[in-house]
Amino acid sequence: MKLCIRLYLVVIFCHAEPLPSPNPGLVHNFKTILDVMLDTGLGMLARSTTMEHRLTKNVAFSPISSIVLTGELMLRKSEKLPASESDLHQQLGELLQLLESAPNATKHFRVKRQDAVFVNKNITLSRNYVKKLRDLYETPVHYVDFKEDPEGAQRDINSWASVNTQNHIRSVLPSPPPPATSSIFSSACYLQADWQTPFAYALNKSQFFNLNSTTKVPITYLFQQFNQILYGESNDFLVAALPYTAEEVRMYIILPNHQSRYKYDLKAFISRISFDDVQETIANAQRHDLLVKIPKMSLSRSFSVREDLKENVGLKQENIDLEGAAVGGWLRVDDVMHQVVVDFDQKDVEYSNVDVLGSTLVGGVKNFFVDRPFLFFVRHEATTAMLFMGAVCDPRVV
Repeated sequence: MKLCIRLYLVVIFCHAEPLPSPNPGLVHNFKTILDVMLDTGLGMLARSTTMEHRLTKNVAFSPISSIVLTGELMLRKSEKLPASESDLHQQLGELLQLLESAPNATKHFRVKRQDAVFVNKNITLSRNYVKKLRDLYETPVHYVDFKEDPEGAQRDINSWASVNTQNHIRSVLPSPPPPATSSIFSSACYLQADWQTPFAYALNKSQFFNLNSTTKVPITYLFQQFNQILYGESNDFLVAALPYTAEEVRMYIILPNHQSRYKYDLKAFISRISFDDVQETIANAQRHDLLVKIPKMSLSRSFSVREDLKENVGLKQENIDLEGAAVGGWLRVDDVMHQVVVDFDQKDVEYSNVDVLGSTLVGGVKNFFVDRPFLFFVRHEATTAMLFMGAVCDPRVV
């Protein structure tokens, strides 16, 4: 009697949703402003790392908000802008309209940006300049008394920042501005969006964050399992793309490898890699199930970008003077303030699934534990517009 064993091969085809990708038409239409935005963001990140021997401070800024400030400084005396500048302003205006429009059935996020120009009350801005500010960037002008009431001007500007960042930033001017101040340009920016997979507060856990090779500090971590999200590896770093609703916007976390000699030194790490390296790794990334551990924090930053923007508009002289912006002459820009809020902490959800805190590479799930300094950027996928960029060295400093 022969024993016959039959083997049946069952093939299961698993279908993953296609990755959201840039819209070629939008990228082409906005190419000029997207290139300027990326260069501005990378330049600001590079300059922020050269201020000290070793990067120990958290950095966060909005390239798109910085470009708006640059645009406001580029507005010139003539009634009609040069063709090249007109194209730039037009592209930026159309991009802002796309990003800042209210959420609807097909759009699930909103970039909230508010700009303002604070001018000493004895200066009259030209009607043409005020019109350009309003028409191109919806930027209002506020008259304050820097000369006679600098404390009142300080209160007005700080109040404006508080209101326009939902009280995340309550002080942009720690002291009254000098009485000789002519004008201060200010911009506030944050993102209204929900994680596609919200973090469950029930899973929060206190663990250590490695500031460097010898110093660990206890912080609260958020935990969540993200299914089929973009993840890539290179010789120098790991990258994970945490999606907001519908993956229209993603937060990319760039984490130096454990084996990297620069894993605690972001300044050296930034100087070693290029953004081309990051883009190549993202282009080759695949979807994976990730168990993500990330610090519970909200970065609120307010700082001067005056020197950064001087470089953007090619100014070599010390002062920023806008020809024709004021009636009868120039408008001196004494400072340019930038406020930005980036949340790593979003809405709570009830968690009724299996306990992900106990899982380690079970069923193909990879661990992505952000327990050391890291870089990040937030990108609008259809246009590739850089909304926010930054570096986190110490999550206790919000």
